Amino acid sequence: MKCKRKLRVGTATSRGREPIIFGMPLKLMDYLGWVGGEIVEVTADADAGTLTLKVVQDGKN
Repeated sequence: MKCKRKLRVGTATSRGREPIIFGMPLKLMDYLGWVGGEIVEVTADADAGTLTLKVVQDGKN
């Protein structure tokens, strides 16, 4: 299964803030050099039990 989502900094609860489309801890984003607002392709492989994230340019591979 594949989908593309806008990357946003994650929080534990929304507490009335805008819903998070795809949240990620800020420390991990900093480590990867990612910034909020980038489009991320998410690939889930149920057989392998993996979730792969890849930043794509303008929503394209």
